[in-house]
Amino acid sequence: TLDWARAANARMVFGMSLDTGHDTVGRRLLQFPQVWDPTNAEALLEWTIEHGYDDLLFGLELGNEQNSKYSGKTMASNFKVLHKLTEKLWPDRRTRPVLIGPDPHSFKQNGVDTGLIRWMEDFMTETVRLEVPVYAITHHEYIEVDQHSFTSPTKLDVSVTIAQAVNHSVATHMPPGVQPWAGEIGPHNGGSPGCNHSSMRWANFGDSLWYADAMAVKARAGYGAFCRQDLIGADYGLLDCSTGAPLPDYWTALLFGQLMGNRVLAAKVLTPNASAIRAYCHCTTNSLSLIHISEPTRLLSISYAVFCLKKKTSTKPRP
Repeated sequence: TLDWARAANARMVFGMSLDTGHDTVGRRLLQFPQVWDPTNAEALLEWTIEHGYDDLLFGLELGNEQNSKYSGKTMASNFKVLHKLTEKLWPDRRTRPVLIGPDPHSFKQNGVDTGLIRWMEDFMTETVRLEVPVYAITHHEYIEVDQHSFTSPTKLDVSVTIAQAVNHSVATHMPPGVQPWAGEIGPHNGGSPGCNHSSMRWANFGDSLWYADAMAVKARAGYGAFCRQDLIGADYGLLDCSTGAPLPDYWTALLFGQLMGNRVLAAKVLTPNASAIRAYCHCTTNSLSLIHISEPTRLLSISYAVFCLKKKTSTKPRP
């Protein structure tokens, strides 16, 4: 993975497990919550530094969907342990990986889960009290999109309400500059067949309508990153799990990354049917990119377009 990141000229966010082997006796899991033992992580990160790979680490995550085992406050204490470890391994703050989390599971098709919001707010409040410098607040999200709801305004609006709630929560509980991140989002939450073609409900152009809209919704709500679940695996990845061939959502991700810049404009649709006709606008270098997704009355006429409006260069000499 590190060699792949180097070859791609990329930096990575590395997620570390809270279950390091020190949390079990034989095959039996010890009673939670346990204070995180960083011994395993320290050895792994020391190896990374010694072999000259640490420049590839943009950030570190700790734990995955641990909100059923740890309280938000205890999770913050675990991040305090991780922060002390990074201070020890990277004395120079300028080269130190940032901390990202807590990646709870999950907002679902019912929309905003107030219990999950409270868990995240407990985590944020405690990290501020403990002076843990968290760079971004992450969560998981699966609103269960299928072939019947790719362009349902009601379904797509679930992502909107979640994004607004999370952004408000982060803005009111964290220092300025901390962003919400979509730590793991996919159209479906597991339970699919293995690597075969018997149930590839999301391997089609229709899913790209949801995917483009979800990325644009999160960007408009102030999110700094959108991590898709997943690149390859089961029947909802970006690549065919049997052949590795790109599926439609892969090209959607590629287009979004190339055409939609980091500066997001407040685009609005002025029509009585604004929920079904959705527009998002981002600035890029000397151009303006617009995603337009519409759901006309006839299902077979669904449209999706990405426009890149280039600034016209004058050919007239300046006076």
